[in-house]
Amino acid sequence: MTSKKTKATNTVAIEKIIPTTVITATESDASGTGSTSDEDEKKPIKRPELVNRVVARSGVSKRDAKASVESALTEIAELLLSGEQLNVPPLGKLRVAKSRDIQDGAKVLTVKLRTVKTKVVKGNS
Repeated sequence: MTSKKTKATNTVAIEKIIPTTVITATESDASGTGSTSDEDEKKPIKRPELVNRVVARSGVSKRDAKASVESALTEIAELLLSGEQLNVPPLGKLRVAKSRDIQDGAKVLTVKLRTVKTKVVKGNS
């Protein structure tokens, strides 16, 4: 595997591990129903948008956030490709359910995510 390294930071470009990294978030997925219709489906969140959200939430500089997000995604990809499980609350437990080799050395991974159970707090009514 070849990797690109930037001069300012010593990070590996994620495109070399997962060429099309996208994170899809839909309201129905967050609510736990698991089913979506075409009109309810939102556009995938790509890496630059993820970096912008990290900057907004954490208050760190965009340069630092970009390096951290890329490093974290690279590590997650490498762990999953090697068959390891990842347990990171509040996300949950992530593991590879199926792996299939396709052309040119690429792989298709079917990943299962078990989310943590959310606590329901009843109000005093």
